[in-house]
Amino acid sequence: MWFQGKGLRTIAKLYVINERRIMDTLAPDYVAKLRSETAKSIDWTSSLKILAEYFPHKAESLAWKRSGNYQVDRADQRRPTFRVTCARADERIGEASRHNFKSPDAAVQFGLGIADVTGWRTDLKDPDIDVLLHIASDDVMFGIQLTQEALHRRNVVALGRTPLIGTICYSLAYLANIQPGDVVVDPMCGGLSVPLEGALNWPAAYFLGGEMHEQGVQNSDTNLRSVNKGHGKTISVDILRWDVTRLPLRSASVDVILCDLPFGKKVGSPLQNQVLYPKALHEMARVTRKETGRAVLLTADKGGLKTASLVFLSFYLCAFFSPGKILKFRLCKETRHGRKQSWCTSTRVEFG
Repeated sequence: MWFQGKGLRTIAKLYVINERRIMDTLAPDYVAKLRSETAKSIDWTSSLKILAEYFPHKAESLAWKRSGNYQVDRADQRRPTFRVTCARADERIGEASRHNFKSPDAAVQFGLGIADVTGWRTDLKDPDIDVLLHIASDDVMFGIQLTQEALHRRNVVALGRTPLIGTICYSLAYLANIQPGDVVVDPMCGGLSVPLEGALNWPAAYFLGGEMHEQGVQNSDTNLRSVNKGHGKTISVDILRWDVTRLPLRSASVDVILCDLPFGKKVGSPLQNQVLYPKALHEMARVTRKETGRAVLLTADKGGLKTASLVFLSFYLCAFFSPGKILKFRLCKETRHGRKQSWCTSTRVEFG
């Protein structure tokens, strides 16, 4: 797909923004006005031209292309189909949304207004035009989706219980600053999604994935064969079956650890993580090279990871990432005068 060819590896969906407005989304009649006023005042011509440029096969079926006007004759059975997707990023007070409407309600009213003005037909499954209504407090954007399907759906054909999407896999590998010749290990690889994404984008490094469960190993093998066949070459990835708490690797033999740890929700529990995390993190630290080794770990169980991270303090620079949170890097070194600790720069990591 041309979008991935452009290097947009962390992008799930791509839109062209037709218009952006500051609106009072808390007004009681805001949703009604989406149909009666807002939809009538938007000109979709420029956005549709971009859509037709990148999807010429769709342009042939769009009636506006023939007439030069996006408003079409309702009697024309070839008139384009559309749907509206509403996404809200509203501020919250406690558990209650500040908006007095739900996203589907806004999408329906805005869609009815578009149909009134343009004559387009509604198709919720496979539309010619996928319209975006994005509401973030009083900042409202109107656009058209360029990607036909989410770009994070790649590499993995055999899904496990908790598959990690391609965009997040790439983000983990990117944060690790992988260098040519690095040995990169995912000790809890599941369906091999992280090593596959890494090997495709950092081909000069070597990737190794390990999994304890037989089904996970089988899924990994299926996904690796699929990627090799799809790209017409054998990528630098190997699979092993092992226990993450007893890794069959030499000490200080790995440059990078990438791992999507169990969150303790669909797999395991927070109580089980209190036992698993310290043992797993200790083994990861043991096999990673001192001074230059690094680890990028993803989890929602921040408490479990914080407690387990104490096992790292005599090993190396550790970076722990949790979506949308401010996190700290702690550098610990053994010196002649004992252990030296220092806090380094904080950062914000956003996934999704």
